[in-house]
Amino acid sequence: MARFPGLRRFMRVERDGAGVARAVDEELRFHFDMAMRDLMSSGLSADEARREAERRFGDVQRTRERLADIDRARVGQERRAERWSAFAQDLRYALRGIRRTPGFAAAVVLTLGLGIGANAAMFRIVDQLLFRPPAYLAAPARTGRVYFQETFRGKRSANSYTGYRRYLDVRANTHAFDAITPYTVNQLAVGEGTQTKELKFGITGADFWKMFDAKPVLGRFFTAAEDMPPKGSRVVVLSYGFWQTEFGGRNPIGQRIDIGPARYTVIGVMPPRFNGFGDDPVAGFLPMSAQMGASGNGDTDWYDTYNMTWFEIFARRKPAVTAAAANADLARAQQLSYRRMASTGKGWQPITIAQP
Repeated sequence: MARFPGLRRFMRVERDGAGVARAVDEELRFHFDMAMRDLMSSGLSADEARREAERRFGDVQRTRERLADIDRARVGQERRAERWSAFAQDLRYALRGIRRTPGFAAAVVLTLGLGIGANAAMFRIVDQLLFRPPAYLAAPARTGRVYFQETFRGKRSANSYTGYRRYLDVRANTHAFDAITPYTVNQLAVGEGTQTKELKFGITGADFWKMFDAKPVLGRFFTAAEDMPPKGSRVVVLSYGFWQTEFGGRNPIGQRIDIGPARYTVIGVMPPRFNGFGDDPVAGFLPMSAQMGASGNGDTDWYDTYNMTWFEIFARRKPAVTAAAANADLARAQQLSYRRMASTGKGWQPITIAQP
C-alpha cells in the first residue's frame, strides 16, 4: 500500500503528553499556513486570508482537546507503536477537515495516493469529529471529496480546494465516476437597500443534482447548458426555508431576486432539509459559472487557469468500481493535470507516490 511520507515525522515525536501537544501545535500551524496560502492565491489580501482561515479553523483549543481525547481513548487498546501510527493518520485527516468548512457532511473521503483511503478506523475518527451524511445523498458509500497532493517550496500537502481548470482536467480524464461536480458555499448579499441581508448560497455544477435523491417541490434544477463558462445563466434554485420565509409559500417561479451584484430568476425550490453537502442552512443554489460571471470574473480566464482555488470537487464512483480503482483513476488524472499545468510554466508539481 502506498504511503504518505509526511506521516513519518509524527512517528518520531516524543511519546509523552508534551510530544503529543507539540505535534498537534506543529500540524495546526502547518495547515493554517497552507489555508492562508490557498486563500491568498484566490485573490484575498494577507489580512483577509488570515481572518477567513481563523473562521474556518474555529475553536483551535477545542480541537486540541478532541485530538487529545482520541489519543487517550486508544491507550490500552493497541500496541504503543500502532497507537502512534494511527494517531498520526487521524490527526492529519482531522486537521484537513478543519481547513474545510466545519460541520461539512460527507461519508467517504476519496484520497489520491495516500494509501489509507479505505482505512475504517480513520473514517470512524473523522466521523466522530466532523461528519455525518447529508440529507438526500443518494450513495454515501460511493461519494466523496477529491484530494490533490502537491509539493510547494519543498513542503508536501494534500489539499481539497482547487480551481475550475483542475476540475475540467479531472472530469475529462477519469472514467470511474458517474457524477463529478465542483462545490462551495459563498456568503452573498440578498435584496436591496435596507432590506439587504447576508445569506449563504451553494455554488455548484449541474452534476450536483445527480448525487441526491431529491426532487424540487416546485420548478426544476438548472442544467449543464445554464452552467457554461464564462458567464452562465443567472438562475437560482431556492431552499425550502428561504421560499417559506421570503415568499410565504407563494409560487416564486419566474420571480427575480438580487443576489450579490446580479439579479437571478427563480427556477425551482428544493425540499425541506436539503442543504447540499453541508450542515448549515443555505438560501439556494447558483450555477458556478453564473456566480463567477456576475462577480466580475466573466471576462477573465477563471475557467482556464490553475492560479485560482476556491472550491472542492465531489465525485461518485460507478457501482461496479472499487474504491481502489477509483483512487487509481483519480491519481492518473492528477498526474495528467499537473503535466498540463507544468506546460503552462507554473512551478507546482504533484508528489511522486512511493510504492511498497
